[in-house]
Amino acid sequence: MKRTVRPYRIFISGPVSEPMADHGWIWVDKSFKATEAKLLRQWPQAELWNPVRLCHPSWSWLRCMVKCLCGLHGCDAVCLKPGYQRSRGSRTEFFFARLWKKDILLEAGEYVHRVWKLRVESRE
Repeated sequence: MKRTVRPYRIFISGPVSEPMADHGWIWVDKSFKATEAKLLRQWPQAELWNPVRLCHPSWSWLRCMVKCLCGLHGCDAVCLKPGYQRSRGSRTEFFFARLWKKDILLEAGEYVHRVWKLRVESRE
């Protein structure tokens, strides 16, 4: 029986919203599209999970986190965008990625670097 290999799944983690001058929030999408392009250049066969596409701007923070953590759990790696340290959601995703032994990728400039390879590959 032929075994199918599933693609490398990468969850993108970074600030999803930014504060505006009128004390509101704006939903960020352009920076996530740029990150997707960088990831696909390095891992062309990868399946990307983008929180901007998983969640709706009208949802509460908690509802988005539940949806994102469910998505992250099924991925092989998390890619941390610049500024992830300032995002409560990204820090939560980073914590769970380490707990679940996911690969940690860090976006820096034009490239994405693998910082930690925590997953143990099964050999058959």
